[in-house]
Formats: sequence, structure tokens, C-alpha cells
Amino acid sequence: MRIDPFDPRNASDRQYAAATEFSNRIRAEIVPDDPPVPLEERIQGWRNIPAFVETSAWHVWRDDGSQIIGGGDVSFLRTEENRHLVTFGIGVLPEFRRQSIARRLLALIVEVPKREDRRLMITSTNGAVPAGEAFMRGLGAQMARANHTNQLDLQDLNRDLLRSWQESGRERASGFG
Repeated sequence: MRIDPFDPRNASDRQYAAATEFSNRIRAEIVPDDPPVPLEERIQGWRNIPAFVETSAWHVWRDDGSQIIGGGDVSFLRTEENRHLVTFGIGVLPEFRRQSIARRLLALIVEVPKREDRRLMITSTNGAVPAGEAFMRGLGAQMARANHTNQLDLQDLNRDLLRSWQESGRERASGFG
């Protein structure tokens, strides 16, 4: 395997395609019911990162260069606020975990906050991927906040109930204003 830098604003078509495939694989593990993000949408997102956002990223490729198997990134804002922190992410395809790929990416990532004199690194893990929390715990990271995501399938939405709530709100609000 080899680790190459990835410039999300100026990557090649091949890099964008491989990065999208990798990102969609990681995303499918976290939100399996969501559709993959189309290549063009990803490219637009990468190319339109604001200039005040500094981003460094790396991809881990199979030896034959056929596939991205891991990735890491670190970002921070060139603003007056939050000059002490960076955000980062690391992902490794399930079949390549437990091979020190994440640790190798982390070694590259931590150089950025050192260079920029930033003392706090923030990331997130997801309960659908227990390996992420285990990795962070193994590093000695402290959980600062737990989040919970709710999803509503619009096919299951009771539209009659929604309409009754809207009507009730209109009736109750009629005396205001």
C-alpha cells in the first residue's frame, strides 16, 4: 500500500472517481439506507471548499493503485475564532482494518496542528462502526459529546396527522399578530 496526498480542490478525474468510490463505501457502512453521493456532487463539494478553510488530506492506495482503501484529512479555519483547534477524519475500509493504516494516517494528520500551533483535535465516530470508537479510545481520546440521529422515511409519514397539526396551529395562532 502507498499513501499519497490528495488535494480536494485540484485532484485528477481518476483521483476524484476513486475518492468518491471510497467515500461512498465508508458512508454506506454508516448510513446503509442512504443512496451513494454522485461523483459530480462530490467533485463540486471538494472544488468549492472556501479559501479560508485549510485542508490537508491523504489516501491510502492498494499496491497496484487500483483502489483507495483508507483516507484521512485535517482541516482548520483561517479566521480569528477557534485558532486552537483542527477537525480531522480517518476512514479505512472494513477488510483493511487492524493493519495500522489509521495510525499511519494519524501520524500525517498530527503534523498539521503541530505546525499550526493548534492544541485541540476534534473528530467524530459513529456507533455503526465500533472500530472508530475503539481506535479513538486506544489513543486516549476523550468523548466530549454524544449525538443521536433520527431518520424519518417520508413514505411512513402520516400526512393526515401532519395536516391536523398545521390546522390546529393556525387555529391557535389566529388570535396573535
